[in-house]
Amino acid sequence: MTCRAAVIIPVYTCAAELPRAVRSVLASAARAADYGIALDLDLVVVDDASTDASAEVAEALLAELPPGVRGRVVRCADNRGAGPARDAGVAATDAELIFFLDADDEYLPSHIPECLGSLLADSNLGYVWTRRVWEIPIHESWSDLLDRSTVMNLCIRRDWHLRAGGFPSHADFRDHGYEDSFYRRILFALVPGMLIDEPTVRFHLRPRSTQALMAERICQPYAKSKDVVADRLPTASMLGEFEARMASAKALRAKILAG
Repeated sequence: MTCRAAVIIPVYTCAAELPRAVRSVLASAARAADYGIALDLDLVVVDDASTDASAEVAEALLAELPPGVRGRVVRCADNRGAGPARDAGVAATDAELIFFLDADDEYLPSHIPECLGSLLADSNLGYVWTRRVWEIPIHESWSDLLDRSTVMNLCIRRDWHLRAGGFPSHADFRDHGYEDSFYRRILFALVPGMLIDEPTVRFHLRPRSTQALMAERICQPYAKSKDVVADRLPTASMLGEFEARMASAKALRAKILAG
């Protein structure tokens, strides 16, 4: 099988962790041949107006890449958040299959070939996703919910990413989070996806991230969390954009099913 794919890494002031993320992508891409996949890969790092040397570190990392991997650094003029940065990365490549990875997380070696193999085997699937390895002990009742609400464990066909409208773009998402979970919920309404029941991504908790703020809650049974007020809720503007995009996704899905 021949496959053209891209990995999009948004980075904001994460120069120290970025090399680990890039190395993990290259190690996983190298495993594709073991699965019978001839991989042509774009590795796109999007610097979201970092205040450190993230862009320069990215340039150095992508200066020398193995055969079959092309690197590109996209520099954003202002800090807009992970969602718009990922969309800028998608716009910088014409690859048909898209992966996302946060700059301070990492792929396990099986991630890219496992996702590609499953997605290429079934043209009805718009995307696939996998399990994550956490650095804290989360309660098993949270596992499915959390793995269904992120994108670093996802591989999606470019067409479906575009049909979903990309990531939410309102400025509030930059400060409040939720762009991943909203994006995933839109995909669920739009096109069939499939879980690959294997941990292929290692997730590292980031200070002030949604998951870090939830750290104590996700170590307990999910049922206990329903009475706890969230530390950071979506704003009315965020919900408005989500509802508009969800309505568009459902209308598009109905049109596709109607033929």
